[in-house]
Order: sequence, then C-alpha cells, then structure tokens
Amino acid sequence: MTLRRALRGADAYRRGIAAEDRVAHLFQEEGCDILARRQRTPFGEIDLIVADPRYLVFVEIKARHRLTDAAQSLSSRQAQRILHAATYCLETQPSWQRDATRFDLVIIDEMHEIRRIKDALRLM
Repeated sequence: MTLRRALRGADAYRRGIAAEDRVAHLFQEEGCDILARRQRTPFGEIDLIVADPRYLVFVEIKARHRLTDAAQSLSSRQAQRILHAATYCLETQPSWQRDATRFDLVIIDEMHEIRRIKDALRLM
C-alpha cells in the first residue's frame, strides 16, 4: 500500500467517524438511545443502531461530495448485508426488541448537509 493511499484511507476513516458522531447526536436530540455504533456481526457492520420506545432503527450512513451521490451509493448487495446483520442482532440481543423495526439511510455531503431517508430499504 502506498503512503498516499494510506493517508486517503485514514482521512476517510476520520470523516466517517465524524459523520457517525453527528448522526448519533441528531438521534439523541430526538430522544433516541444509542444501542450500538459500528456493530460488527458475522454478516457485516451496521453503522448505528438506535431505539426509542416504539422503534428499533438500523442506520446506514453514507458521506459523499454530493447528497445525490450519497443517496445512490447504497447497493442492493449492501442492503441485503444490512438485513442479514440486523436479523443477527435481533436474534442475539433480545433486549433490543421493539414494536417496529426500521432501516434508515442518512446521507451527508461535503458541506455537512444531512438528510435522512426513513425506511430506506423498504423503498428500494
């Protein structure tokens, strides 16, 4: 790996952590509890898992230069991975159960504008 590539990777990692921090803060402002960040499962990682009294929300965060690019960056393969990972979490964390489950996509652009697409996987 070249130094340039390593630096790009480190920069992307820092941007990803900052984006996750901002999104977690937004959910907390709405009264949600943060149950997990970067939850690893045998099927892949879930960026953020939050809950309120009614909903358990699995959150995928995409940061790109433009919001449209971020919105289009969730592939069907990634969506399937998230569904499998969420199923695993529900099976292994019974205390996380809520009346309803949702999969939100949160997109962020380079100007730090944030948009949330609620129930994004059902819309695919």
